[in-house]
Amino acid sequence: MKHVRPKLQFFEDLTVANMEHAANFSYTDSAIQRELEDLGYDGYNGLVIREPLFDESIPYSKFMDNPKNIPTMIGCTRYEHDHESNLFPIGESMGFENFKEVEEKYQLDKKEGNYDFHNHSDETQAIMVQTIFRANKLLENNVTTYLYEYTYPKHARHTDDLFYIMGVHSFEMDENERLLAQVYVKMFANFAKFGEPRVPGFEETTRDTHQYFNVFWNETSGERPSMKEHFEQNIISYWFNDMITYDKNITAQKLKNSPKITLKSQEMTSKNCSVVFYLHGGALAYDSAVMFNDTVLFNSFVKQDVILVISAFRLGIFSHFMVEDQSIAPNNLAIYDFENHADETQAIFVQTRIRANKLIEHRVPTYLYEYTYPKHARHTDDLFYIMGVHSFEMDENERRLAQVYVKMFANFAKFGEPRVHGFDVTKRGSYFDVFWNETSGERPAMKEHFEQNASKNCSVVFYLHGGALAYDSSVMFNDTVLFNSFVKQDVILVIPAFRLGIFSHFVVEDQSIAPNNLALYDILLGLEFVKNEIANFGGSSQKVTVMGHSYGGQIAAFLTFSTEVNQDLSLFQKTISMSSEHHFDTLEAQIERTQRFAEFANCLPPSTAKTVPKSQKIRDLYMMNCLQGKSANELLRIQRQLEDLGYEQYKYLIQRAPFFQNGSIFEFLNSPNQIPHMTGCTRYEYDHEPADRHLENLINFENPKQVEEKYRLDKSEGNYNFQNHSDDTQAIFIQTLQRVNKLTENGVPAYLYEYTYPKHAKHTDDLFYIMGVHSFEMDENERRLAQVYVKMFANFAKFGEPRVHGFDVAKRGSYFDVFWNETSGEKPAMKEHFEQNIISYWFNDMIAYDKNITAFKKAPSISKNPRLLHYQSNGSNLMLYEFFFIFIFLIFLAGCLVGKCFATEKRNLYIQLDGDEF
Repeated sequence: MKHVRPKLQFFEDLTVANMEHAANFSYTDSAIQRELEDLGYDGYNGLVIREPLFDESIPYSKFMDNPKNIPTMIGCTRYEHDHESNLFPIGESMGFENFKEVEEKYQLDKKEGNYDFHNHSDETQAIMVQTIFRANKLLENNVTTYLYEYTYPKHARHTDDLFYIMGVHSFEMDENERLLAQVYVKMFANFAKFGEPRVPGFEETTRDTHQYFNVFWNETSGERPSMKEHFEQNIISYWFNDMITYDKNITAQKLKNSPKITLKSQEMTSKNCSVVFYLHGGALAYDSAVMFNDTVLFNSFVKQDVILVISAFRLGIFSHFMVEDQSIAPNNLAIYDFENHADETQAIFVQTRIRANKLIEHRVPTYLYEYTYPKHARHTDDLFYIMGVHSFEMDENERRLAQVYVKMFANFAKFGEPRVHGFDVTKRGSYFDVFWNETSGERPAMKEHFEQNASKNCSVVFYLHGGALAYDSSVMFNDTVLFNSFVKQDVILVIPAFRLGIFSHFVVEDQSIAPNNLALYDILLGLEFVKNEIANFGGSSQKVTVMGHSYGGQIAAFLTFSTEVNQDLSLFQKTISMSSEHHFDTLEAQIERTQRFAEFANCLPPSTAKTVPKSQKIRDLYMMNCLQGKSANELLRIQRQLEDLGYEQYKYLIQRAPFFQNGSIFEFLNSPNQIPHMTGCTRYEYDHEPADRHLENLINFENPKQVEEKYRLDKSEGNYNFQNHSDDTQAIFIQTLQRVNKLTENGVPAYLYEYTYPKHAKHTDDLFYIMGVHSFEMDENERRLAQVYVKMFANFAKFGEPRVHGFDVAKRGSYFDVFWNETSGEKPAMKEHFEQNIISYWFNDMIAYDKNITAFKKAPSISKNPRLLHYQSNGSNLMLYEFFFIFIFLIFLAGCLVGKCFATEKRNLYIQLDGDEF
């Protein structure tokens, strides 16, 4: 909650404006208020410092110098209002005498990048600054103060942590957030009951180090809520050190002492339960006392032996009729609404507005926390844990964090301290990081040096999106998921943009006119940037992993096997290919598509005999210059027109210098770079899109035509169990294993996986776990698999190996089966025979069949009349077959080998005999 003193004249102006509109229109008060808001007037919110509730003679800077000596727990979330870039007068709210000059300096520092504000918005900084301001005032007056910060980054915005104890602004909690919710419930309930949170580690704060309870949990790393030093160090240092000095240099005058504010108080009669008097947010303009989730409230307070009182009070125009003469109408009407409640509870409300700095200054125990779990870390997100508003579906971590929230708030209400493990009284700069990660083991814990800069040695993932160089984008991914998948794992993620479609596929034979594979130039330029600049972002150029999915994975594979790129390993040191193949387009096909595009764009050279250019180079230059003269929108229009007419898209790479060596694709795979590689696929990939595909070209067959015919016959007549896999799915299986085999043959560490959990195992489904696209609602098993995915990809980027239990280097046919079933107890594990049916068919049966076709081709011809021979390969047919060839065609003795080869299984086979024309 921020505090800035509203001006009385401001409220009088609003009141006059309201009355003028009421005179002109027959509206209700609410309708008039809404009309004023729609017209751009400021809302009816905030309080003013006026008698009888507030002593107007006290200078604003001294207003909080005399807090009541009662335990106070205050804190905030890490990101509060960072998602809203509104301006806020921080200098005025701190009571600077020269706040205009202070504000001007701040805006200049922010605009010119003179100081690292960690991308915190003005309103987020205001909350952090004023939280410490209150804590200091309390501590100066020896008030027991508990300071916390909820730092679990997933849901750390304003109101996010309220979900843990109030049930509003809900979200789906992960494992860490569920534990943090328990911490929240406990520390708030305990504080209400005992005047201390009584959460392990949550101690009173101290002014010298701004120690605070860091509400953070990570099951994976083992981090837990704990006390830390230097609450939000960068922000606090700027406003309380640099700016105070700056303000003092502007004026030598000191702030003067003023009379103390006093409030009448009476003993509150109670049984023996602690009481929390909760005031909802909304700046006295919106929100409600009945907006919270009763079930969450019961769990957060009643079950913790804490009575919860949520007071209703007037809002908007109903609490903001302002005139100078209070005998006509008192100011601050909302506070008068509290008079029917116990004065002691009213005093608690007053103290909630006392800022952290004053607490620490007067040695009042103060607890500071920050909610940092990133999934739901925006303003109001954590409120769901304890108040049940702004709800969301919690993941496993968030369910833990909800427990932390409930515990630390309840404990603070009961004991005056959160009593959550590790949440200690804040010292200067320390805070309780509210974060949980079951995968890494991180838990809420106290941390030092709030928001320190990252190190300079982080691993880097250079991610290439899919789309065949025709579509998709570098900005299509979910930032929250990316943060959890990479940044939270200490991995820097770089997603380069590169040209697509016609912009990367103007292809002519002479590369002095225009180089081929333009997209690859963009990608390699991005890698050069990473090499030269990533240290400035905290990364190491010696820990770069090129990672891609679908065609992005193909590019990663091409770079793995290229003998022309990255030979000194200075650009990247590891590669990952997800759900990808490895096939090049032909130069001829791309030239043809370029010519067609130029034709539709009217950019072909004139065809008259007098004007047609003599050389191909001149014709190509004419075509290029003409296309360059057209706008990007016009080029896109033509491209779309060609697609609508059924022409092939402008996509793929071609195998040409300077990036790729010459030779067949099979020769291309013979010389991989000596860098670790991880590759894999999903079980069903393209099975939902069955389409014919020339699979015979994926293996180095000598007789591709006959292989294709046999495959089509086997498939149509059901001669073999292809397990309903489409041609495109089989292509991924075949080429994935080809790459792994070539890598292992050359002694390169290769890790092969297959995602087999059937619920979402299509192409791109598993990408949701680490990139946040193609989302779906995860079940319990998929939430576990998401953790496995994040861990194995992040670990491979960091260490060159996945470091997931059981995931070993691939041997011939072995792979890591990514599968989870809580009911049966099945977990991811290494298995033998990757896609055994498909691999056996193509790499065993078809290779043998191709060799036998070749043998027949090389044999002397016996007939000029082609015929197709069908037979069953059982015992009697075999004897007849041998007898026929032994006595009539001895020269076809090699045919016996064919009979023996196909005698082991019953299949329909065919051999085409066409004499010399075989």
